[in-house]
Amino acid sequence: MVVIEVVNSLPPLRWADEPLPRGHGIALANVRDRLRLLHDMQMQFSAGMDQKNYRVRIAIPAES
Repeated sequence: MVVIEVVNSLPPLRWADEPLPRGHGIALANVRDRLRLLHDMQMQFSAGMDQKNYRVRIAIPAES
């Protein structure tokens, strides 16, 4: 398996009076669908907040 992980720090939200609006997740769904088409059910994809970071993890089969 090839594992790609990207971690971005999140800015403090002290300046926001209200919670910021969330997206619709269309881009994440597109990435997940494309990986599924290319690698069938052998791929793994996860994305979300992890404490003060946003973490994306992709695992795909390595070709020999």
